[in-house]
Amino acid sequence: MLFSRTSRELSGDDDMNVKGYRSAFGRRLDSLSAKLFIPKGLIFLTGVIILLLIVIVLSKGERQPIEFNHQIHIQNNVGCITCHQYYASYTTAGIPGVETCTKCHEDVIYLTPDKEKIQKYYKSGEEIPWKLMSSVPAHVYFSHSRHITFGKVDCVECHGDVASWTRPPPGPETNLDMNTCIQCHQKMQERTKLAEPYNCNRCHR
Repeated sequence: MLFSRTSRELSGDDDMNVKGYRSAFGRRLDSLSAKLFIPKGLIFLTGVIILLLIVIVLSKGERQPIEFNHQIHIQNNVGCITCHQYYASYTTAGIPGVETCTKCHEDVIYLTPDKEKIQKYYKSGEEIPWKLMSSVPAHVYFSHSRHITFGKVDCVECHGDVASWTRPPPGPETNLDMNTCIQCHQKMQERTKLAEPYNCNRCHR
């Protein structure tokens, strides 16, 4: 009869059902757990954490084509204007073209992977496909020259401690939102006696 089965028999049926529906992933997890003497839950949790870290790193931004080391260039007296030729005279700072790089790296005593990339771009006539790191919305007007020459704004105020970068950051280190700009304009008013620091038309044209 249906109701005459013992709890042990029912339990045995349940075990068979579980084993029958266990996925290949579950069986491998059991095997790995047994070999390493680590609880299955801990292995699963570690995998989830690693996956989340990968997603976080990838979501922060893209890698630049060249692992440019700001620190070592600055230590070798390469000024900002060498690579960012327009930062003090135009609205945009400019990015280094491959010819700018080859002025120093055309003839090298030893090659590194990044120097080899520069050589390949140069010989193929291609520009280095730098990725834009800092930007403002289309409705915002921003002039590098105005901030550098008139405002006396240092690079670190918007870009962070550039001199310490041994590789390009995955994204902007400073949140360039409206509040950041307003706070900076307050400081600028004290330094330069800027008239109407909160005039909307200065940034929104």
